[in-house]
Amino acid sequence: MQLLIDTIPSQRPRRQRDAVDAEVDAFNAAFEELDIAWRWDRDVLADFGQGDDRAKVSAYLRERGAHLLKVYDAGFIVDLIVATKARWGIQQQ
Repeated sequence: MQLLIDTIPSQRPRRQRDAVDAEVDAFNAAFEELDIAWRWDRDVLADFGQGDDRAKVSAYLRERGAHLLKVYDAGFIVDLIVATKARWGIQQQ
């Protein structure tokens, strides 16, 4: 009798990391450094990924970060996040 056992997750082939992963990591590093409780993944970046970094962050801020606009100017937050992300090595023009 042959047993069919699914591959253990740790033994499954892993997807190759690419520029999208690096960009997501850079955004998340910036959010963490700035103590902003946001966490992006590939899906979030795809949803808000049109345009440059300022456009991505602005769109996300309008849709999911409006609470920050009660305390901070949108331009200030966007500039701060984009500048911090750029220090992490990935910048989209």
